Amino acid sequence: MVLFLTAGILLFGTVSTLLIEWNNPGTIGNLSAPEKLLVSFFQTVSMRTAGFASIDYTQARPVTLLIYILQMFLGGAPGGTAGGLKITTFFVLLAFARSELLGLPHANVARRTIEPRTVQKSFSVFIIFLLTFLLGLILLGITAEGNPRFIYLMFETISALATVGVTANLTPELGKLALSIVMLLMFIGRIGPLTLLVSLAEYQPDKKDMIHYMKADITIG
Repeated sequence: MVLFLTAGILLFGTVSTLLIEWNNPGTIGNLSAPEKLLVSFFQTVSMRTAGFASIDYTQARPVTLLIYILQMFLGGAPGGTAGGLKITTFFVLLAFARSELLGLPHANVARRTIEPRTVQKSFSVFIIFLLTFLLGLILLGITAEGNPRFIYLMFETISALATVGVTANLTPELGKLALSIVMLLMFIGRIGPLTLLVSLAEYQPDKKDMIHYMKADITIG
């Protein structure tokens, strides 16, 4: 599953970079076809963990940066050095969404049923990671000096939170307060939302937490 997801993300990122940046002289437009393919693949791999740069991100088209932001958000596989949400968490969410659309009682993958507790953990990790990203983006937007482009702020925020380490030349322009936010995001991203959940698992509920209330009927969608 991990290999399948990784291959799909790498293929999508490589092809997208090739198609979008093919004629862009600021990135890969002046390279030969084999070099364009190599740089596009290298950039896609780098967005998920390495943090290297073979192009100037300030010259890349906004949609390319958006794709890179999504790749950094998804991150790599669990157990590795890559940060981000983790592709297995994303896969569990996709499997659950599929089961809901098809009206299935459980989220099934390859003739296996995903435990409801695993689905709950995946949603918790996703919500915590997303809220951390949004809060960091807002704080960085408030504290950043000048008037940086919003796409650069998003790029900087997710790069720090996913512990990738790339920048659209925004980091040198940040003040001390904004840099402190970037460092805090890197620290949180390195710890990971799952570690936070594990620490909360030791929480001892009191009596009011053990009360089973009547079911709430909430309209969704």
